[in-house]
Amino acid sequence: MNKEQYIKAVELLNLYSYHYYVLDDPMTTDEVYDKLYHEVLEY
Repeated sequence: MNKEQYIKAVELLNLYSYHYYVLDDPMTTDEVYDKLYHEVLEY
């Protein structure tokens, strides 16, 4: 993962979180979110 991919991943995680917690309309599964989240943490 490079810096550009990291920034896009963080933006996507923020979007997923908004849909999940605010709109109560998940865009993805927990597994997909968790995988991306851990990739961002590793970076």
